[in-house]
Amino acid sequence: MKTGFLSALLILSAGVFWGQTASAPPFPAVDTADVHRTVSDVPTSAAKRLYVGSMLSAIGTNALDIYSSYGKRELNPMLQASNGTFNSRSVLTKAGMVSALEVPQIFLMRHSARRMRLFAVANFAMSAALAGMSAHNFAVPGPGHTSTPSATAAVSIGLGRRR
Repeated sequence: MKTGFLSALLILSAGVFWGQTASAPPFPAVDTADVHRTVSDVPTSAAKRLYVGSMLSAIGTNALDIYSSYGKRELNPMLQASNGTFNSRSVLTKAGMVSALEVPQIFLMRHSARRMRLFAVANFAMSAALAGMSAHNFAVPGPGHTSTPSATAAVSIGLGRRR
């Protein structure tokens, strides 16, 4: 098995090296029109501040969503614990998902004001959606909460029991 794999690898690599000619340049030619950027594409400090603000907003609303969900029933199957709630494993999974979204942005938007603005808009949109979900999560009763929604509403408008 090993001998067959190694011989196939040797034949393929020999074919690749044999197919190259000595007159071919070692690197492909670079078109200089693609290298030069326009002045409008160079990031300004305003674009950088906008992007950093959007990233802080996205991270902050994710933290708020984690806080509002912790210990409550989770509907997302990726974040559910075995008992269906949002727990510490869910926090780590969500932190990994946020990192998987935010870290590549840093590398993709380098030296491009257009990409900075695009990622800033995407981060602010994600923050708005998560803020809405967090507001909903705060309204959902947590574990051990025995009052009914109508009783909670009656107490909040002053119709409940007085002390």
